[in-house]
Amino acid sequence: MEQDTQEEVNNDESEFDTCQAERDEYLDGWKRAKADYLNLEKSLETRVTSAKNNAEVKILKDFLELADAFDQAFLIDPPDSPWVEGIKQTREKLHATLAKCGVVAIGTDGQKFDPNQHEAVEVVDTEEEDKDDDIIEEVQGGYAIKDRILRPSRVKVAKYKQE
Repeated sequence: MEQDTQEEVNNDESEFDTCQAERDEYLDGWKRAKADYLNLEKSLETRVTSAKNNAEVKILKDFLELADAFDQAFLIDPPDSPWVEGIKQTREKLHATLAKCGVVAIGTDGQKFDPNQHEAVEVVDTEEEDKDDDIIEEVQGGYAIKDRILRPSRVKVAKYKQE
């Protein structure tokens, strides 16, 4: 009888060890699955945010083209009329809406050329060394939103020409 009891104890210990091993295996699997799920959630959130930002940028770029068209229309001095005043107000509202969205113009007045913010469309020789890399003229305005460039300013840049 004592031998049967000892065998039962040994069997119970063996089953207990097997159960503990299975438990550890299941727990490790659950931890891996949880970590994979959390990584998937973070990845999905990043992708959604990126897609949202890219869509926002595309739409804002389209509005910038519209703003450029309005600005071009007023380069000449249009006659005074209620219709022209309505177009001016529409232009102002468009610029105000862009500003509400966080779109800001990239400055060029009195600045040095910065390839991160400006695109050189023409280089003009200068004999003044201190004018090297100065922006001479803005050909098309540039815009940024937060730390992202929507469109670089297209500019003419002075280059010092040594003789």
